[in-house]
Amino acid sequence: MITQTVVEKFFVPIAVAAVTYWLFKKNDEYIKRRQYSTLGVAIMESLLEEVNNGIEIMRNQQPIPLPVKSWDGLKTISDEVLLRIIAVSKDIRPTSFPPREIRIHCKNYFEHMSVNWAYAVQSSMQNRPIQ
Repeated sequence: MITQTVVEKFFVPIAVAAVTYWLFKKNDEYIKRRQYSTLGVAIMESLLEEVNNGIEIMRNQQPIPLPVKSWDGLKTISDEVLLRIIAVSKDIRPTSFPPREIRIHCKNYFEHMSVNWAYAVQSSMQNRPIQ
């Protein structure tokens, strides 16, 4: 009788609390993963739009600056979002480069190519062709 009372009054509430805590924690993790995935998609779409527009500008040799508004340094894609992108794309074969290299390629476009293009456009204003 005492053991039954101890189980009912002590162990059952602790077990219920532990299971409830675990379920809420798992639910919060799931929600956070979904939010980071959604944020990752939004960031990548924004970056891809600017890169694709920039490529078209360079192909057509338009004397205008390349779009760079989405880029705010390497932290444009936060560590949490980058980890989520890598986790989601773990089993997907990349078509051009692995997702873990997204920061490197974005940096090359936004910090190197856009600057070089701006220099080429500035040079073309002095009656030199864009190279």
